[in-house]
Amino acid sequence: MLMKLMNYIIKPLKKEDGNIKLKVDESLPPAFYVKRDFNNRWQGDIYTSSEFKQEALPTKDIPYWLLVNRTCHLVEEEKRKPIPFLCFVAVYPLKDFIDDSKNIKNQIDNIIKKDEKTLFFPECEDFGIQYPLVADLTLVYSVALENCPKASYKILQLSSPFREYAIQKFARCYYTVSFDNKNIWSKDYIKKLEIQIKEELKLL
Repeated sequence: MLMKLMNYIIKPLKKEDGNIKLKVDESLPPAFYVKRDFNNRWQGDIYTSSEFKQEALPTKDIPYWLLVNRTCHLVEEEKRKPIPFLCFVAVYPLKDFIDDSKNIKNQIDNIIKKDEKTLFFPECEDFGIQYPLVADLTLVYSVALENCPKASYKILQLSSPFREYAIQKFARCYYTVSFDNKNIWSKDYIKKLEIQIKEELKLL
C-alpha cells in the first residue's frame, strides 16, 4: 500500500540518458508555504526589508522580516480600527548563522532540529527564495503600521500547520516554565524509586 502511495506522490521522469529522475508531484500542497493572499496580511508572512520605510527599521543589515501578530488583528475593515503597530522577527539567510570554523553539518542540524531560538525556512524557488532562511526569534521589532509594507509585497506566506508551529516556537522562546527539579532528577532519588518498585513487584 505504501509503495502504491509513493508511486502516486512521486512521479518518475526519464532523462535523455535513460536514467530515472524522481520528481515530486507539484500539484500536491506544499509543506511550508501556500499561495500568497495579496489582499490581506497573515501571521507568518515574510517581507523584504526594502519594502519598509527605511527610517522605521533598526538596521539595514536584516534582509527579511517575519510578521508575528495574530491574523485576527491584521484584518483591515472600514468599521474596524487597525492596530497601530505590527511586530516582526528578523530573518536572515542560513549562511549568516554558520561559523565556518566549526562543523557546518552539526550547526545546520542543530538549527533545523534543536535550536529553540531560531526557526528554519527551506528555500522556495517558486517565490524567488533561492536559499534557506532562518528567523532569529530573539530579535523582535515593532513598526508603525504606516511604515510597513502592504500585503501585496509579501514574498512568502506560511502554510498551516507550519504557521501555527512557527508561532508556537516563537512563544516558547519567550515563555517557558521551569521549576526546582534537582531533587527528583538526582541519581539517589531515582535509585530509591527503582528499589521501591522492585520490592512492590516482588523482584527483591
